[in-house]
Amino acid sequence: MKRQVGLIIFVLIVGAFFMAENALAQIKCKTVEVHMSNYWEFAGLEDCGLLGYCGEGRLIGTFNGQLFVSGLESDFRYPYGESHSQVYKGQATIETMHGEIFTTTMGVNYWQTFWSGGVATNSESQAVTGGTGRYEGASGYILMDYEYTPPEWFPATGQMTGQVCWPGE
Repeated sequence: MKRQVGLIIFVLIVGAFFMAENALAQIKCKTVEVHMSNYWEFAGLEDCGLLGYCGEGRLIGTFNGQLFVSGLESDFRYPYGESHSQVYKGQATIETMHGEIFTTTMGVNYWQTFWSGGVATNSESQAVTGGTGRYEGASGYILMDYEYTPPEWFPATGQMTGQVCWPGE
C-alpha cells in the first residue's frame, strides 16, 4: 500500500513538472536589436494627439518593417533657443511581417547642443501592450535612442533594444 501511494505521488510530481515545463515552453520571447533609419516626425495631422504630432521610420534587424508613433503629447512646451529638454508620451505601433506590436511610449528630447551645431538626441522607453498576428497578447519592453543631426532636423537614425514576449502556438 505504501508503495502504491509513493508511486502515485511520484507520478503526480512528474506530471506537475511536465505541465509546468509545457506551459513555460508556450511563451516565446525575442530579444530586440533594431536599427531605425529615415525617421520623420510630422505636425498638424489628424490622429496625432493633442499637439498634432506623430512620426514614422524604417526598422531593420530583429523586426524588419515600420515604426509609427502617434498621440505624442508633452507636459510642457519648451521655447526654442535656450531649452535643454522636453518630456513626452504617446503610443507606437511596430509593423512587422508577422503582425503589429503595440506600445505606450515615454521619452525625453535633449537639445543641449543642437542649436549650436551639435546633435539632438531622444531616449524613449516603450512598454509593449499587445499586438496582432504572432504578437497578439504580447508584453515586454523596448528602449529606443535616436538622434537628429544639423543642419536638417530629419531624418533621424537610432537603435532599439529590449525584449518582446508573446503566447506561443
